[in-house]
Amino acid sequence: NKVFIYPVVLVQYALKPNKMWLTAGWKTGVTKNTMQELCDVNPYLLSYATIKQAKKENIYLNWETQLGKHDIYSAEVGLMLFNNKATFINNPLSKMQFNILYQNASALYLSMKYNYIHSNKWDMSISADYYNFYAIDNNADAVWHTPNLMAKLKIGYHPADKWYFNVYGIMQGGITAWDSGAKKTLAPTIDLAASGEYEILRRLNVFLQLNNCLNQKNERFYGYNSYGFNIYGGIRLKF
Repeated sequence: NKVFIYPVVLVQYALKPNKMWLTAGWKTGVTKNTMQELCDVNPYLLSYATIKQAKKENIYLNWETQLGKHDIYSAEVGLMLFNNKATFINNPLSKMQFNILYQNASALYLSMKYNYIHSNKWDMSISADYYNFYAIDNNADAVWHTPNLMAKLKIGYHPADKWYFNVYGIMQGGITAWDSGAKKTLAPTIDLAASGEYEILRRLNVFLQLNNCLNQKNERFYGYNSYGFNIYGGIRLKF
């Protein structure tokens, strides 16, 4: 058996006590991929795909400030090093299925976040992340089917006891596919969803969810458009 050590180093300085912080860090870790987890990301994988563990190293500088009682802003710049990152390319024999390609790459990134929390009634979070990938192994043109730009929005509302409402939005851009020996950049994807939930009993909830409210034909994976506007609901039992 082999023993691996993944260190975490963190240095933080308060620019303003209890108001503003500057943090420098170095984090390393491993992603224990499983077929189920990879299929949750890309449900069109070949069933005999090879599974490998992935390693990630992150060197970063983070600035965070709290304004008033409810607002928190943060910005982060850093370097990300990927080893055996699971990416996806269309199978040359059947373009409607995907092979896993494990890639090594580096990325300079910028991340910005805003969080607002007002008591227990409602909350909001907005984030945007941009990755500039480089030093990709085997001189590949891209980190396949991996967005380099992602923006997220979440609004939660809890108007009364047992009632919960949420709105979600996500935009992904810079997704690149490999098609018959040529690089193909997919159109940005935009997805907006909303949900409501009511707690009937302590562990029993009824819910309704509206997906793809803008009725977009998002192509997250080359050759597959997402479902249009759809609604589903049900009962959720928690154990």
